[in-house]
Amino acid sequence: MAHKFLLITAFICVLGVWGCVEDADGGTYSSPAQSETTSNPAPSQAQPTISLINSPAEPLASDPNDNSAPPAQTPPEGENDEVKDSGKESDSPDKQSPSEDTDGTESREKGENATEVGNKEGKTGSDETGRDESDAASDKDESDRERAITILNEKLARYLNNCNKLFKTYVDEDGRVDYALLRRKRIDLIEVHRTLNDISNAEYMAYSRDEKICFWINTHNLLTLKLVVDNYPIQPRWYMLTYPDNSIMQIPGGREKVLFEVWSNKTEHTLQEIEERLMKKFGDLRIAFALSYASRGSAFLRNEAFYPKKLDEQLDEQVQKFIDSSRGVVFDVADNEIKLSDVFNRYKQYFANSKYAEIKRYRDRSDFVRSCLNFLLEYADDGERAILLDKDFKVTFIIYDWHLNEQPEDD
Repeated sequence: MAHKFLLITAFICVLGVWGCVEDADGGTYSSPAQSETTSNPAPSQAQPTISLINSPAEPLASDPNDNSAPPAQTPPEGENDEVKDSGKESDSPDKQSPSEDTDGTESREKGENATEVGNKEGKTGSDETGRDESDAASDKDESDRERAITILNEKLARYLNNCNKLFKTYVDEDGRVDYALLRRKRIDLIEVHRTLNDISNAEYMAYSRDEKICFWINTHNLLTLKLVVDNYPIQPRWYMLTYPDNSIMQIPGGREKVLFEVWSNKTEHTLQEIEERLMKKFGDLRIAFALSYASRGSAFLRNEAFYPKKLDEQLDEQVQKFIDSSRGVVFDVADNEIKLSDVFNRYKQYFANSKYAEIKRYRDRSDFVRSCLNFLLEYADDGERAILLDKDFKVTFIIYDWHLNEQPEDD
């Protein structure tokens, strides 16, 4: 009995070894019970098997004759999540996780783009800010200039208008002044002088050429009135016997020494200094016929102010009025003589060095006389021109009348 049990046991072991050999050749292993069950499987129950093909412990070797890429291995579930979460490199030292590489490149590109855009925006913003600040500064400068010009023009306009009102009130069309009335109402003169002193030297420097000329002509004539009014009625000096009793020449140093405040800084000038400034700086001979000496022999004191926009016309009118009068030029046909006012003689140096002296007509005359005659030709009528072009005439000068240019008293 015991021998039978041993034989059966040995037989079973042989069967087991044989089954293992078959299993090693690629078969499947199953217990006898399972074999029995497999031979007659239940139709509704799936067959559980253990596959050795995809076992991670024993991967299949690739075929050396097969050039196709080996099949991709799917990492165990959750491995990718680890890489994504940790941001570490994969097992291969030569490769990075696709997600890391993509994200890193995109991040760098985005960072670079953001930096570049930021720089551009910063530069653009800076440029725009700079332009805005520059435009704002330019607008402010322009506004300041316009405001300064407005103030400047307002001051000059106020002064010229006050001069105009004063001259119209106290000077008649013949240039004669009501000094007696002006002395009683000298407040009018003081007010005009005050507007003169509102103007600074710096403001004057910004004036145009015509504005400067108007400023000085009106100032000269205004201060001449002030000189007379401050000394009216004029008292004769025994040592001035050669001049009329009421002459401005009776006032000691009237034109050469008496100082008048001009500008807001109270700079002082004499009438002679103002006259020389006008003649030397601007070189217009017509100015000589716009300046009043407060005398009957001088140029006519205009009964209105000189204005920049009308200056050229006003100066021509002054010259024409003077040479047409008996105090200016006398054409004596009977004696073949031209008599010139002593005003020409008083401005001799300016005439002798003017453009009129360069004209070759009257070349046998002195520079001064030639200049005077050429100057007269511009204002002479046809009859006077005929005499002037005859060339065979004498030139003499009229005795200057130093009587005060005051209006006659009412009877």
